[in-house]
Amino acid sequence: MLEYPMSATAKDDEVILSSWFTGTVQVIDRKSGKTREMMHGFKAPHDAIRLADGSILVNELGNKSLIRASGEHGKDRNVLIGDLEGPVGLVGGPKGEVYVTEAVAGQVSKVEGNGEKTVVAKDLKRPEGIALAGDGKLIVAEVGAKRIVQIDPQNGNVTEIAGNLPIGLPAAAPGGLPVPTGVGVGESGTIYFSSSIENAIYKVTKK
Repeated sequence: MLEYPMSATAKDDEVILSSWFTGTVQVIDRKSGKTREMMHGFKAPHDAIRLADGSILVNELGNKSLIRASGEHGKDRNVLIGDLEGPVGLVGGPKGEVYVTEAVAGQVSKVEGNGEKTVVAKDLKRPEGIALAGDGKLIVAEVGAKRIVQIDPQNGNVTEIAGNLPIGLPAAAPGGLPVPTGVGVGESGTIYFSSSIENAIYKVTKK
């Protein structure tokens, strides 16, 4: 009973799926596999995470916004911040802040709980998937450069972790949405990323 998910965020006892095909955010119970919540009516949601207050923050590409959904089945929706330039990836920080990749602008931005935005790193080539490593560094799929990079949110320093990767499958039709490249980090520090070109999942281990 999945509605064509394009991204998945797993934490604690749930998985949150997003589908820009159907405009859906779906919450799945990890143990039972059953749907806890099904929220429709979003405009091209590319990612979603659970916030500390229990609400869900949705990265809505269609409206260039981060939307906070709360209440029964997420019916109460408020814009945390708008005018984002191609928001794709989303990850929560340790102090309630969130980090979002803006693929069109080529940057990674930090957004506070009050909607205040700070650019962390810029001049990137189509950053998409993003994850937070155990040491506080951001792991980002820089799809336009076909590489995975590490970004220090304190100073914006960018370090390449792996390059020449099979990522960045173009959209099927002109003007269509490309399949986003996802990134995840395991407890051991192993990095995982999706390859839309090869229909595969890769892992990267730092030396």
